[in-house]
Amino acid sequence: MRRSLLLAAATTLVPAPAAAQTASKDGFEVSGSFRVRGDALDGQFRPGKAEDDAILMLRTTLLASYTADPVTFVAELFDARVYGQDPTTPIGTGEVNALEPLQAYVGLNLGAIVGSGFVGDIKAGRLTMDIGSSRLIGRSGDANFPTAYTGASVDLTAPGENRFQIFWTMPNTRLPKDTASLQNNEVEFDRSTSDIQFQARPLPPRALPPDLPDRFRSASQVRRNRSIR
Repeated sequence: MRRSLLLAAATTLVPAPAAAQTASKDGFEVSGSFRVRGDALDGQFRPGKAEDDAILMLRTTLLASYTADPVTFVAELFDARVYGQDPTTPIGTGEVNALEPLQAYVGLNLGAIVGSGFVGDIKAGRLTMDIGSSRLIGRSGDANFPTAYTGASVDLTAPGENRFQIFWTMPNTRLPKDTASLQNNEVEFDRSTSDIQFQARPLPPRALPPDLPDRFRSASQVRRNRSIR
């Protein structure tokens, strides 16, 4: 039986005076969060593992941005650690990723440039993404560390809610990988490589089967290229 206890706190550390005074929210903004989560397991079913196990997971985030509309600079630091687990506990980079720069990108506000009711942006750098319902591509609130990418994305919504999204990215490989480093919460920065690419581009309506259910259409427009050199 698995039991979980979750405590979370989020706070805006430095409200930007300039952001409060202008409609475009120009200026600096800094926010952060801290989460404590405990899991306990009774009756381990995996062979070679402790029969009873418990783990304490900590997640700390710090997000800073500077906006001079239409340009925004964003940097986000993530610190995910675990404590109290058995040496045989199967933990990975979804639980441990200490002092990792999750995001560092430049954004361009397309709504301010295009106008006429358009909303959207262009981002380039290291970033996270949320596509559609975020079930396939998105930041999971449950995970101790989310998935990040290095690349560029365009997201533009026109009046009438017609939405255009396109991106080209290299998924970041989470590090460290070895068990000893993960158990000790060691710091090793994630890396990306062009050997692994993840991209999506618009497809003409005729490219999709007419009987394809709507819930699969967004997934069908995402293509993953993987070529090992």
